[in-house]
Amino acid sequence: MSLADANLVGWLTRYHLLMSMTAQKKDISDPEVVTIFANLVGNVTHLNHLYVLTVADMNATNPQLWNSWRATLMKQLYSQTRRILRADIDAPTNRQDMISATRTQALAMLDNVNNQHMNRDEVLRLWDDLGDEYFLREIPEDILWHTEAILNHPPIGLASNADSPPLVVLREHRELALDAVQVFVYTQDQTNLFAVTMAVFDQMNLDVLDARIITATRDFALDSYVLLDPVAHYWSMRTVNKSSNSA
Repeated sequence: MSLADANLVGWLTRYHLLMSMTAQKKDISDPEVVTIFANLVGNVTHLNHLYVLTVADMNATNPQLWNSWRATLMKQLYSQTRRILRADIDAPTNRQDMISATRTQALAMLDNVNNQHMNRDEVLRLWDDLGDEYFLREIPEDILWHTEAILNHPPIGLASNADSPPLVVLREHRELALDAVQVFVYTQDQTNLFAVTMAVFDQMNLDVLDARIITATRDFALDSYVLLDPVAHYWSMRTVNKSSNSA
């Protein structure tokens, strides 16, 4: 074994749990979390080997723990980290660049769908009120979905105030293989809002896979949740079990 290979094996041995712990225990939608992870990984070679090792280790240790949700988390962390390590010319290099890039992509998507229900000026006015953290943690596809929901549901829209009723919308998760639904809550921020929301999900026996809690500049909550779809998951498990029994 060459010295380079020995060093790589030693590094992987030391950090073999790093990717799994980061993806599952931390908010990988936070650029700072991904940057810290990228600094620990150091280079693309380490990242590629760590990614393969992590997936193989999780499958070998307990195959039942490996599912489409964890696969999506690993893929997301890998892609974001690789972009940082490769230092692509188009990759955002600082906080404001990342915000600008996300807004530009979301606007381009808005123009492509040519949504007659959304006025571009109203969209920009709304976005100015949502705050920087929102555009750092959300992706363009979800921003477009949230924006349409807010602007097309009066009396929410641009006239949101403390008396506005909460807006709650949901849709099938963009990663169809996840058997999950996305829930977006937009309402006046209040004490224990997150705890109350989680209590409601618990009463409905809904499993929360992910949560992003953001407060806009006007003290409005922009909370996003990913919930396991109990119906879709039930039928998926029946299909898996049926296939296993037939094998």
